[in-house]
Amino acid sequence: MDSLLEQHEQHELAVRQFSDITGLFSFELHGGADAVKQLMNSLKLFKSA
Repeated sequence: MDSLLEQHEQHELAVRQFSDITGLFSFELHGGADAVKQLMNSLKLFKSA
C-alpha cells in the first residue's frame, strides 16, 4: 500500500517527508543492470530518490 494514502499506517510521516508528489509507481524489471540502464536512458524525465 502506498504511504501517501490516508489509510496507510505511516501516512503522516510520508506527508511530512514528501512535497509536490503527483504520482508514484513501482514495477519489476527483468534483465539486471543492463535493463535498468536501458530504461533510464529512454525516459524523458526521471528523478531518483
